[in-house]
Parts: sequence; structure tokens; C-alpha cells
Amino acid sequence: MNIGNKQICLFVSSISGYQAKIALYVNVSLKSSIMNSSKPRKILYISMVLIAYLAIIPATFASRAVPDDLIVHPVLVTLVEGSSSTGSGFYFRHVEKGVYFISACHVFMEKDKNNNMVTRSKKAILLSYPKNLDWSQPAKMEINLDVLMENKLIQFNSEDDTFAIQISKQVISDDDDARKMEINDGIQPISKGRILTVPERNTKKYDEVLIGNDVFISGFPSSIGIKQIPQIDYYKPLLRKGIVAGKYDKLKTIIIDCATFGGNSGGPVIEIEIVDVLKQNVRVIGMISQFVPFVEEWINPQHRLKNIEFENSGYSVVVPIDKVIELIEKF
Repeated sequence: MNIGNKQICLFVSSISGYQAKIALYVNVSLKSSIMNSSKPRKILYISMVLIAYLAIIPATFASRAVPDDLIVHPVLVTLVEGSSSTGSGFYFRHVEKGVYFISACHVFMEKDKNNNMVTRSKKAILLSYPKNLDWSQPAKMEINLDVLMENKLIQFNSEDDTFAIQISKQVISDDDDARKMEINDGIQPISKGRILTVPERNTKKYDEVLIGNDVFISGFPSSIGIKQIPQIDYYKPLLRKGIVAGKYDKLKTIIIDCATFGGNSGGPVIEIEIVDVLKQNVRVIGMISQFVPFVEEWINPQHRLKNIEFENSGYSVVVPIDKVIELIEKF
């Protein structure tokens, strides 16, 4: 029994990157050691090579670095009747308290002239997409912020920059049940698309977040580009990749090396944790709050002029999922 070099080369050529290197290493190392060995050892060699190939066959098929549903978890927020600004958010499924819409507080709230927190608009439109990435079947809702506030279906914390709307008190086991859940007053579905939720079990708390791990952010950065000559579709989410750069224990915030822009606020942040060669955990660790500015100061002593410029440093602040859950528990 023999494996010809042609067959080995053809098979390895269909494998890309480091998988091919692993296969070749196993092939060359084992083959050289048993070239003139007995039949049992040849059988062992063949078996080990086949095991190595079978372990890497899944890598020959195209796959995403993150599951499809995490691409479309972000929800586009468009404020109407009072403001026309936009932001991001996501639907969250609590194990005991139902379904919620989560975003950054500053997307929805502002201080009035008396320094009281008030909604920036009377209504908002929430737009999201289904898990199968069918862009033609969006889920669209109109939310009446005045009614929701009056019915105490909104909670927010301006210090933590968290904001939550209770979509339904009904506890659901999966997103298929979301179609049958009873929606609270003040929320009106506009289209019949299926909403996609982040279940609590697919999140990771602040203390478990690992510095150095890859992260993905997904949202609607409406402030980039030139809308008169658009280069992007402002109604579809954009992904961006970075790493967990650090954690600010005093404020319990996560710092990521990933640039964010106006419109990203409230969008989910996803951490990739490598468990072993064939397994990785994908978890939502929080939401985008703000970017960290690079401050440049120019001084002209002769004319006593000072100019301060703020630029995007490329780092961003993430509110951990812990603070989102704390807010939900106030309902």
C-alpha cells in the first residue's frame, strides 16, 4: 500500500495557509522516518497522515471569522420629530426579564436648559436585519419615546452611558418566539421582518474579558463619507476589527484598539476567544460609547492665541455588558 507523491501534492494544494504547512510537516516528518520500515509502521504512517488531513478539511471551505448573526446584530437608530441624528444599538434577550433594545444614553438623551435629562426626540425608527443576511427582509419598528417614558419602559444611566427600552416583558427561548411575543405599548412594528436578539448566555462580563484578544465592532457610522457621493450603504452595518487594548478598572470600561465614529455609539462589541485549534468562543462584551481623542494644542505667545484640536486616536471606550444587565434589572 502506498500514497503517491502526486496524490499528496494535489490534496495539499487545495489547503490554504498554515493548514497546508501542518499537513506537509506531518507528511515529510513521518515519511522520512519510515521510508524503509516494516508494513505495520507504514500503516501507522498512513493513518496519522489521514487524521491530520481530516482535522483540517473544514478549513478548505469558505467561512467567516464571526457567525452571520453577529454581523447583523446592530440596529440602526434614526431619531424623528425633534432630531434627525442616528446611532446604533442591539436587541438583548434577558433570561428572566424579556426582550430589550440597548443603546448608548447620549444617542437618545440630552440635558435641557435646567440641566434635566430629556429625550432628544419624540420618536425613533429602529431598523435591523435577519440572521440569514437577507437584506430585503428588514425588521422595522417605530418607537414613541414619550409613551415609553410615561409607562416607565425606559431606563438610562447617563454616567455609564447606558440606555434600555423594554420591548416585551415576555421571556422567550429563541428568536423564533420573538414573532409571537407581546410588544409593549409605544412600539409599533412597521415591517414584519424577524428581530435578532443577543441572548444573555452569549455575553461575557468585564472580569472575563481578555486583553489582547481580537474584537469586532458592528454598527452604522453615519458620520463617515460624503453623502452627496456615497461610497457606503448607510442602511447596512459595517464591521471593523481591532483588539482589546486594555481595561480601565476605576471606571470599569474596556479600551479597544479600534477606531469608531459618529453613528457607531450603542453598537455591540464582539470578542473572539481562541479555545483550541478547532474551537473559538464568540461573545458580546459590551457596546461602543465613545472614541478616545488625541488632543493637539497650538499656542501663539506673541498674539496670546491658543487653538486646541481633537482628533480620533484610534482607541475607543466600550461599556461592559455588566452595566447593561444592571440597567435591565431596574425594570
